Amino acid sequence: MSGESSSNERVEVDNNCAAGSSSNGLPNDQRDKRSVPPPIKPRISLQRKRLEREALLKQQQQEEFSKRTANKCGFLYKTDPSRKRFQKRWFIICDALISYFSEEPTRSSRVEPKGTIPFKDVMFVGECTVIDKAKHPPTRSRSFSSKTPHQTRTDCKTSISHDISQYQSYFNVGVSSQQGRIYLFAAESPKSRQEWIKILAERIAPPKCYLLSNLTRIECCGYLHVKLGISGIWTTCFVVLSGKNVTILTEFYEDVHRENKIVHVDLRKVLSPSLTTAHQISSCGTVSEIGQPISLNRPYDTTIYIQGVFKSHTESWYHLFLNAWTVPPNALLDQQLLTPSNIPVAVDKCLNFISTYGGLKTKGIYKNSGDETAVKSIFSNLRDTTKLWEWHIRPEEGYTVIDVASALKLYLSSFPECILTEKLYSEFIENNQHENRDERLRRIKCLLKRLPLINFNTLKKIICHFCYLIENADQNQMNIGNISLTMGPVLLFSSQTETDDGCRMDVIGDLITCYAWLFDVTQEEMEKERKIQRTLVCLRETRIRSSKPAGDILVGVYVYNSEWGKCINVPLTPTMSAEELVIYIKEKCNLKEPVNRLSVFEVVCDNQLERILHYSEVVLGVTLSWTTNWPADDAKSNYLIVKTNDLYDKLSPFLNQTNCRTSTIPLSLFSELKFSDINGGKTFRKVICEFIGARLNIYKDAKADKVIGQWNIEDIVWYLGSEAKRNAPSKFCITFINRDKPIIRNKESSGFIGRTICCNTEQEYYQWISGMIIAEYPNGVYPPVKTFVDLLS
Repeated sequence: MSGESSSNERVEVDNNCAAGSSSNGLPNDQRDKRSVPPPIKPRISLQRKRLEREALLKQQQQEEFSKRTANKCGFLYKTDPSRKRFQKRWFIICDALISYFSEEPTRSSRVEPKGTIPFKDVMFVGECTVIDKAKHPPTRSRSFSSKTPHQTRTDCKTSISHDISQYQSYFNVGVSSQQGRIYLFAAESPKSRQEWIKILAERIAPPKCYLLSNLTRIECCGYLHVKLGISGIWTTCFVVLSGKNVTILTEFYEDVHRENKIVHVDLRKVLSPSLTTAHQISSCGTVSEIGQPISLNRPYDTTIYIQGVFKSHTESWYHLFLNAWTVPPNALLDQQLLTPSNIPVAVDKCLNFISTYGGLKTKGIYKNSGDETAVKSIFSNLRDTTKLWEWHIRPEEGYTVIDVASALKLYLSSFPECILTEKLYSEFIENNQHENRDERLRRIKCLLKRLPLINFNTLKKIICHFCYLIENADQNQMNIGNISLTMGPVLLFSSQTETDDGCRMDVIGDLITCYAWLFDVTQEEMEKERKIQRTLVCLRETRIRSSKPAGDILVGVYVYNSEWGKCINVPLTPTMSAEELVIYIKEKCNLKEPVNRLSVFEVVCDNQLERILHYSEVVLGVTLSWTTNWPADDAKSNYLIVKTNDLYDKLSPFLNQTNCRTSTIPLSLFSELKFSDINGGKTFRKVICEFIGARLNIYKDAKADKVIGQWNIEDIVWYLGSEAKRNAPSKFCITFINRDKPIIRNKESSGFIGRTICCNTEQEYYQWISGMIIAEYPNGVYPPVKTFVDLLS
């Protein structure tokens, strides 16, 4: 029985299992768990849920990160395509799009946007400075107030106002699609506009671009075509305008290292942003709409040309550059136009005139008052920043050093705060109460370091000028006491409090007495400046005698050949150009040769090297460089000569009268030449020389992987020829020196100057000369043709 029962039980279990497999199984409590295999479907379901949870978590993390970094939403005013009417729209920046809606969408609603702007199409985003008054959106008080949606929509249609205060809140977004359309938006306030611009800028900037991270304000940023110099190559760059600073990122890849990867331009050191004309430079060939580029002409550096994809984009950038460059009427000292030394151009012009025309030895300089009419004329020109770069103080117009000194005092006193700043004014006054001189001077030095850079450099320049005045006190009768009494109220004043003149005298007296220590001036700097001052005095009083009461400086200039002994004393002014010198010599000597056949040559190194002075080059600067940069033995033998310019005839196959590059000169020069380095002595070795983008590059071999040296054309002075003792392998040589560094002959240089490259053939020689001339003087090699009207006819 027991065997039957056990067999029957086994049959029942088997039947139950069979039934379970066909009828969804028995309840869990009636099943034999040991005989049923583990289920598979629940395991798959758990895995799927886990993956879904991970995907959801990742999506939430991405959304959270997106919200933290760049996402933004809010109301803005937007114009229709005609830019004639503003409409209030709800904007959302998310992912790769800018989306806008008629009203703020709710979480439950799925409203399609009125329009979208893909970030890949955005070429620039920036403030708007030019707009028609008829296009002003509703004012802030009525358009951005907290009202019901119905009231808001009603106000949008009816409350259009011309409140000029809203002008502060406009900004543009230019795109490459829709024929270069520029969207015009208006934000709630200037602060809100800046928030929108920064977020949009982060979205369109190249990957891993750190240019925007430290900027407190962005006027404009975007992609432009940029050309560095007339001989440069058009390159797509990312450009950022912040305040008066322009930053150009020329390379977007972080792992690429090259010179000029980031170019910084200070608009205070630019002549003026301008739209070029067709004969100056051609348009970039890859733009969607042909137009004329913007020119940022830097008088002491390479000119930069900028062009947008469309003409409207270029014009928008031009207005922004011009607005940033313009100096407001009540601007402080650090907002003025500057020289490369970070000194206001107006101050530099005045000090140069005073030093050049004998001001250091003029009795009562700064103490005596100039002619009232002349002082007002000079002051108004110093304040007119639109023409300041081109305006020069000329003695032939009747201006004297006393007039210029009085105008400089008036100029420095005309700012809202003194050069020592309103912020530090009280600290300078309080510090003067310390009886311990050492402690007082130590604190003055600390205060000077807290001055803005422009104020510090300007004060340093002025105090240095006073030091040289005091060295000539026996003639100008301006000792420390007189200068401190006269210039105290000019350099140290406050619009809020009155100061005792004695206190001012003490502060200025300390600055003059301890000038070198307070301003960290090295002995080399002092000696260099002293050389310049001595040279000006020497040129004026001994070597070159003055023949005019106005103070022109006479310089000996040879005519045709120095061996003939025909040397003409020419009255040089600080602004006389080489072309003006040629005209003077032609009239003085009654030369029959036309002006365009003559040039001024600088001859150095005992007649072994010479160079042609460009017709626009200032001649006095050349003669001054002999004293400041050349060894004394060389300076004695250097001279100027006016003679026939045969070189331009030989360059005629490569140049034409319209000053354009001919087809025989490639955009870049690349040759295997022989080169002698500054320490190379008489050794010439084969190298690869490349001249591209107004830069000379010299490589060790044809692979061009090892650079021997790189020099911008504006940073060197180059001469035709080579020193005889260098034993150059051919006569087709070019020797170049650093423009701003003193020339030193020593054992390391084997007694030679500069570096020399040697061409292989005459044609190659003239080809290189032509390319370098055109790069150095992009505005033209030949002087412009001047037409004269015959009044009798």
